[in-house]
Amino acid sequence: MKNNILKTIACGALILATVGCKEEQPEVTPIAQPTGRSALMKALETQADGLVASFNNVLVDSKFLKNLDLEHPPEKISMDTEDDVQKAINYLLANEQSQNGATIYTPDGRICSEVLAKNHPETCQEVFSKIKLVQIEQDASSGYVEVYMANIKGFGFYYTPELISAQVDLSGLLAAFNKVDEIIVAHQEDSMELPSMAQGNVSLTVAQKLGATIADLTVNQKIHVQGVNHEMQSYDFAIEAGQNAATLSAFPAMGLASLQVNIPAVAAIFPVHDHDNVNHSVALAFPGGSGLASLNNAMSMVEFSGVKLAAPTVSAKADGQPMAQLTVNGQLDAQVTSYAGGHIGLKFLSAIDGQLTAVSNPLFSEQGTITASIAQGTEAYFAKGADQAKIIAGNFQYVGTQDFLTNINASAGMCIAGEQDQSLILQTVVCK
Repeated sequence: MKNNILKTIACGALILATVGCKEEQPEVTPIAQPTGRSALMKALETQADGLVASFNNVLVDSKFLKNLDLEHPPEKISMDTEDDVQKAINYLLANEQSQNGATIYTPDGRICSEVLAKNHPETCQEVFSKIKLVQIEQDASSGYVEVYMANIKGFGFYYTPELISAQVDLSGLLAAFNKVDEIIVAHQEDSMELPSMAQGNVSLTVAQKLGATIADLTVNQKIHVQGVNHEMQSYDFAIEAGQNAATLSAFPAMGLASLQVNIPAVAAIFPVHDHDNVNHSVALAFPGGSGLASLNNAMSMVEFSGVKLAAPTVSAKADGQPMAQLTVNGQLDAQVTSYAGGHIGLKFLSAIDGQLTAVSNPLFSEQGTITASIAQGTEAYFAKGADQAKIIAGNFQYVGTQDFLTNINASAGMCIAGEQDQSLILQTVVCK
């Protein structure tokens, strides 16, 4: 039952915030002029079509992905056969009423009994009985929608024929989900184990422009989330504000896509198990980073450009004690090419080097330093199913000290493999 209610929440949020699905045609004669509901449905449908076409044409049908010969490749989304989702949208935007210049929708309970929780709809129906959507029209084709749970605003989104932009205040969203959780627990189902505190504001915009689908995530206000997991271990995440934290652009007709990231600084505390299944608290300080990843299916290639940290060092502590520090110099410019049969080629277009220093700590006892350097123009080939990589051109140096003791200098024609049971130790091996 918990899975059913989670499915209910997730589907509803996706439909309202960004993706939507095609609406079943109502069994009534259409009116000549568009209504506020039809404009809203059209906006959701337009963005859904763009997102689905991008997923199907750029990813599922991608030459790059098919060359990898995955055991479980992603499957296409078929909008025409998603009858349940189409029905869910119609039930979601049901019971239309006008009030003080706004249009209010209260979902039809059949969204649960016929779509989301067919076997056990009771909890689902009580949740949706407390949801309402308030639509404020700006004109005939645009407006703003606020989504409430038990009179608490969970989030809102602005829509036009070209875009949908969701604005989410995390404190309001958490308060709304707490109301949902109260209903779940009252029906003797497992709690969703929500965070105890969530603050910050994010926006997610999906738009269609010049044949491209563009999705952008921005952190408008610093995110801070705290809570305790089911093992009673604390977690704490803080993400600084940042414009265009992630922007995805997909061109379905050309099989192209790119992801531009400008990740803000992150400070995180989370539980981790050691080899003896003992829980420890790890604190991570990430300075943020930026870069561009592009997928070109015509060339079966993913290219990384200007991938770099905002500051050279990432550090971590375990139970308050220093654990590891990673320093990276330079930026990553590289090409990953897939070949028929699942083989992969990797070429570095720029030089890059880094150093990892680990000290004995409550999580693990190993300590030492690993220094790696990759020369510009270095190429490596990874055959499918092989446990080694072959250097085709360039040079790769890898030096470890203390518990990571190793020293390799691999050039063209040499092969590299990991040492058994030692994931951080590499060695040169005879090429197979």
